[in-house]
Amino acid sequence: MAGVPGLGALEGLLPSGEIVQQMFTYQILGQIITGALAPLVQELSNLVWPLDPDVPLAAADLADMVMRAHIDLAAAQAMAKQTGISPENLQLLIDNVGMPPAPQQLAEAYHRGFIGLNGSGPLVTSLEQGIRESRTADKWISVIKDLMLQVIPPGQAVQAWVRGQISPAEAQKILLDNGFDAASAQIMFDTTGNPPSPTQLIELYRRGFIPMKGTGPGVVSVQQGIYEGDAKDKWEPLYEKLSDYVPPPRTVTALERAGSVTVAEAQKYYQDSGLSPALAAQYSENATSGKVAKAKELAESVVLNLYETQQIDQAQADTFLADLGYSTVEAHYIESVYELKREQTLLNGAVTRIGTLFVSRKIDQATATEALQSLGLAAPAITYHVHLWSLEQANTTRLLTESQIADSFKYGILSQDDAITELTALGYTPYDAWVVLSVTMHGAQPNPPAKGPAPSGNIT
Repeated sequence: MAGVPGLGALEGLLPSGEIVQQMFTYQILGQIITGALAPLVQELSNLVWPLDPDVPLAAADLADMVMRAHIDLAAAQAMAKQTGISPENLQLLIDNVGMPPAPQQLAEAYHRGFIGLNGSGPLVTSLEQGIRESRTADKWISVIKDLMLQVIPPGQAVQAWVRGQISPAEAQKILLDNGFDAASAQIMFDTTGNPPSPTQLIELYRRGFIPMKGTGPGVVSVQQGIYEGDAKDKWEPLYEKLSDYVPPPRTVTALERAGSVTVAEAQKYYQDSGLSPALAAQYSENATSGKVAKAKELAESVVLNLYETQQIDQAQADTFLADLGYSTVEAHYIESVYELKREQTLLNGAVTRIGTLFVSRKIDQATATEALQSLGLAAPAITYHVHLWSLEQANTTRLLTESQIADSFKYGILSQDDAITELTALGYTPYDAWVVLSVTMHGAQPNPPAKGPAPSGNIT
């Protein structure tokens, strides 16, 4: 050792025994010589290997290539034998290469029924085998199985809490599983769910169910309802103004007509309802005109009656009707109607007079027909009137009165039998008729009829 450069310092560290020391010395010398000859050996290798490149692939690489279908199993087994690896051992390497799906994918495959939960072995596809084939230690298999159970998402958990589907404690437990503490869970609860609409909030305020002001998670007010809604908070004061009720335009018109509101107040209400100033003025004009509607109707009737009876001319009627709000075209139309009414009244009077003369037999049918023609009646109308009058004339035959019959007997115009017949036609019995004639003659007449009801056939 002393003769070897650099090894003298190791002499005290070597174990005792000459053979052991020689072996140790040779090992060190061999490494030194190998290191010293490494460049020469590498240069020699560089010259020889290109001439005969026949170094077999490593078994691990062969297993990976078979798994990836780069070479077939038989070729890989032949190469593995050159490195001293048997086909059985190569198969073990093949079974050990490749990564399984990620745990999340394994869990989804299990939930969808593609793989089982338990089972192990190189040919088994299960959640347990997938975890074993990963780089995850086996002790975590049970934990990963437990993680397969999905936790309700925070948003859905809060929704279920708000809607009374789960208790606050259950909701907070689920939110804690999602990483939210109790304070955060309460904030999520307070900010979940929609308040009533602004219109409903205002209606609740008007009916005295909630106040206008007040804020906070547990407060129910118009202000808090606006804050909890989708509208920006800057609109809340304006929403408050909408709580002032504005009556609809027709109601305002009725109030204005009744004098309950002034014209200025009515105009404000109209415009608050969205009417333009011009349209609001028209509504007020309608309300004002409604106050004098009956008077205007009376005035119109008076004007038209005066025009119909020709106490005023058309120009005057036009002026009066214009004051009542009618246009010239409308006034002339109404006036023409009353002109027709006037003519109809005159025509009806003339026709009635002709009819009276005909029915009373003062004129005959020919004269009546001619008179109607002179009035301009159409032939169907003339035929109708004459026919009607003829029927009326036939049913208006006058009978002699009691005194006329009695006087006719007294003066010898009628015989006693004829006079009794005429009286019985007026409703007397034959005996009562004989009495009437006897009274007229101041003495009983001969051949008195039997007393009592008239015999059958005597009254005609």
